[in-house]
Amino acid sequence: MRYFKNRAEAGAELADILSDLTADNTVVIAVDEKSVLVGEPIAKRTNSTLFMLVTDEVYVPGESEPIATLTSADTYTYNSSYSAGQIEELNSEYSGVINQKRDESFHKINRIVGKDGAMDKRLLKRHTAIVVSDGLKNGRTMDVVKDFFKPIVLEKLIVVAVLATADAIDKMHITADEIHCLSVVNNFITTDHYYEENVAPTHEEIISIMKNMVFNWK
Repeated sequence: MRYFKNRAEAGAELADILSDLTADNTVVIAVDEKSVLVGEPIAKRTNSTLFMLVTDEVYVPGESEPIATLTSADTYTYNSSYSAGQIEELNSEYSGVINQKRDESFHKINRIVGKDGAMDKRLLKRHTAIVVSDGLKNGRTMDVVKDFFKPIVLEKLIVVAVLATADAIDKMHITADEIHCLSVVNNFITTDHYYEENVAPTHEEIISIMKNMVFNWK
């Protein structure tokens, strides 16, 4: 297990690993806002565009785990910690609540993404996609990534994480053609715990990083 000064430093280490991927058809996709800080040096090194996959979790009353995750591309991924029977039962009992929360999540995601942060899935066709995370506590994010890319014909899918649990590593292997992880964590606390610096940029600053990436290529 390792600790890191900040996400940019960890991203630079991952960028060194991926430095041979300088190509016109490479795109970097961060799984959340803080992961954009990891993806920034990777995108700079590989001369890639940088996007963010915005998600929101859908909960039902009485459950501490989300039943599903919705993405900015309108993919809807069920939580694999629930059995098929449990999901069917929850959908039946809370169909109205789930539909309402799904609509709320979709509108929330659209407000977060905005016109400058939107990712056109058509632009990913025949590209090498590098999915970046600052920390994976479980395999749920990889399930979301798998569903997101299912209809897209990629050249290659690479998943990189600064930190990941063994469960997440297993899902990374299933999902991606190539994976890289700097530190495997057995007793995952919170992602911020493993970084000395955790000052988060504003949403506007995150959008600016992605929008201006082309001006920062090496």
